[in-house]
Amino acid sequence: MAADVSGSLDVPGSLTGGIQLLCCNSESERQLARGFRNEVFLNRRSVMFSDALECRRDAESHVMLLLYDGTPVATARSQPYPSDVSDVLGVSRDLPDWGADSEVGRMAAVRSPWSARYSLMVLVLGSMWLLEHTSHRRYVAYCLPKMLRIFRLIGAEDTGETCVVPGRTGRHSIILGSYEDCARLGMAHLGMSGAEARSAVRWQVANPQPREDHAIISGHGQ
Repeated sequence: MAADVSGSLDVPGSLTGGIQLLCCNSESERQLARGFRNEVFLNRRSVMFSDALECRRDAESHVMLLLYDGTPVATARSQPYPSDVSDVLGVSRDLPDWGADSEVGRMAAVRSPWSARYSLMVLVLGSMWLLEHTSHRRYVAYCLPKMLRIFRLIGAEDTGETCVVPGRTGRHSIILGSYEDCARLGMAHLGMSGAEARSAVRWQVANPQPREDHAIISGHGQ
């Protein structure tokens, strides 16, 4: 993940006003998110992805794109887990069964004083969307140790497992978390009300998944 976590989480409320979270529901939106993601990873960490594999993964995933005043500022992806396109299983096959039903990855944020806040927002608002429209509840992810700051804010736990990602430096930590914790705790850290958070999400869905009857936090205080 290439998000910059050096920025501040404390910003004027006016920043929230221009925010919109999209779950990409067309190829043109997925291309926009993919182009933004590729640019951030290339510029920040000199990482290039396989276009064919990324297109396949995006098509099988929920790709989140955070806009500020209509401009992409962060993105992340939630894909099924386990699956044959899993990033986590691709770098570490011998993992315990943690009960995760999805995998969070490809989180990227624009370089900005508010990069950390954008990164947290895409996770929080994306979690709300997933809770509303899918049966996904628990996720697995890998990240560099510096990213643990963000994930610990939203209740994720470090499993103690690590992996080496080809083409990248340093060992990555494997973490587990729940979307419910992410939404609830993340909103509190961002200082967003349930109404503010809900108004920032585009709830439209192209192909909704059948979802089980799970309790959702009131007012999407998630």
